[in-house]
Amino acid sequence: MAGYGLSDVLGAPVKRVTGHRVEPTPDAPASALSSTMSQICLLIQSLTRTGSIALSHGSATVGRTIGFLGGRMEFAEKLSALAAKVRQQRGGIQTEEAPMNAFVMPFISTILGYDAFNPMEVVPEFIADVGLKKGEKVDHAIVKDGEIQILIECKKSTEPVKIEHASQLFRYFAVTNARIAILTNGEIYQFFTDLDAPNKMDAKPFLVLDVNDIDDSLIPELQKLSKDVFDLDSIISAAGELKYIGEIKRTLAAQFHEPEDEWVKFLTARVYSGAYTQRCANSSPHW
Repeated sequence: MAGYGLSDVLGAPVKRVTGHRVEPTPDAPASALSSTMSQICLLIQSLTRTGSIALSHGSATVGRTIGFLGGRMEFAEKLSALAAKVRQQRGGIQTEEAPMNAFVMPFISTILGYDAFNPMEVVPEFIADVGLKKGEKVDHAIVKDGEIQILIECKKSTEPVKIEHASQLFRYFAVTNARIAILTNGEIYQFFTDLDAPNKMDAKPFLVLDVNDIDDSLIPELQKLSKDVFDLDSIISAAGELKYIGEIKRTLAAQFHEPEDEWVKFLTARVYSGAYTQRCANSSPHW
């Protein structure tokens, strides 16, 4: 299939628009670091007190727009249906194109609500030549309000999703107006934006969706990417918290699955008054 550029769809050259982005001030790095540390501390305190983390941004905005409870339930049901489809069909997926057709296209159309067969909404094999890299394509670009808003790159479902697979997304993010990039294998969806530096895609996702293990707390935020209620400002404002929430949860899960010695030592000190010795460490069971 021939690739499409945005100019092919909209009839105009692609132009980088940066007016809506906030450029850093000279003292931004230090203040941003302090703010980030405070934010992470508050999130950890919230998690330890309640067992869950509530975002300070966002869900009420979605609720006012779509009648939150009913809209969320319907959205969750669609995600569950897609998860069932993935479980049923994953065994027959062999090529890189197969998860795109079987899983990602339904995600774009059924979950996000865009017409996957309308090139005015979803541009297949999107081309935006970068420097000496000519003819490279991103699998799909989603258009909203006449601008590229979301870039999607799909890999084989039999391979883990790694940032090393995102080279095209990194390049295209810098030369299009997109603020959201998605790297997926049809089962794991990693969502990126530019929290760390304007116009540069972050190396870590702000949201990770595993359709085989859906985190209900992410549904309201994921819903903001859908066509009917697309709210870029709300998405970006919540992305910082989402990013650290995800990192905290994954770190805790990893420690409970395969705890490091420092983690065991930290917890032991809170329940055992004696000295933590190497003998104690060696006798610790494999969790």
